[in-house]
Amino acid sequence: MRAGGIILAAGFSSRMATRTGGGSKALLPLPGGTFLELAAAALRAGGVEDIWVVTGHDREAVENKTLELGLLPVENPNFASGMFSSVCAGLRAALNAMDAMDALLILPVDAPLVSPASIKALLDAAAMTAPEERTRKVFLPVLPNILPGAPASGVLPAAPAPGVFPDAPLSGVLPAAPAPGGLQGAENSLPPCHAARQRALLKGAGHPPLLGAALARAALDWNGQNGLQGYFASLPENQLEFIAISDSGIMSDIDTPEDYSRFNHA
Repeated sequence: MRAGGIILAAGFSSRMATRTGGGSKALLPLPGGTFLELAAAALRAGGVEDIWVVTGHDREAVENKTLELGLLPVENPNFASGMFSSVCAGLRAALNAMDAMDALLILPVDAPLVSPASIKALLDAAAMTAPEERTRKVFLPVLPNILPGAPASGVLPAAPAPGVFPDAPLSGVLPAAPAPGGLQGAENSLPPCHAARQRALLKGAGHPPLLGAALARAALDWNGQNGLQGYFASLPENQLEFIAISDSGIMSDIDTPEDYSRFNHA
């Protein structure tokens, strides 16, 4: 299975202005490297070779670093309109460049602490899914406690990141109840219990989602309401695959100076 990665690094980083001096947070240092370096390293070590970086604010500096790292820059001239415009810019570039692409991971640069094991767990889950199903699914990482007591099916062995949940070495697929009517038109006919469960799981999902190729192409037609989360919420439940992963990094967004101080403790 061939999968690519998209790192979203176009935003203003306005909440981090006191640390960035007005530049992009993608270039801020953390233990082990900058935000961008860590995000790219996690994708590569997890098994992703082709990585696009969407640029916008502080474009020249971010693009220079992107090229230095051997990554593929994609300019989003409309980055000020919101993150979903960067998602679309990255998807277009990746899908146009690679006709044989099976799936795409989308990782915001402010979530650089995802472990390579988590990337691999998502790729493994997709690889174990039949190609005709995989292409129309999104695989979403969630912490195992998001569904207390829920059984895991198709359990995948994955080593947790060092120091992260050392006593919880397993990751696996959390089964989703089938949506009435199959893949077509089911989003408006979910039973209330399934709809509530879907909303709860989506709210608790972390980074990065892995989109099958057909689903990624369809995302380009989404109206943008509530961004990528809104697109996922519009899907039938049987196109959502939740993967239980014991890695706090999937939930670690670094958006504020307080967040940065908490994680920048080298």
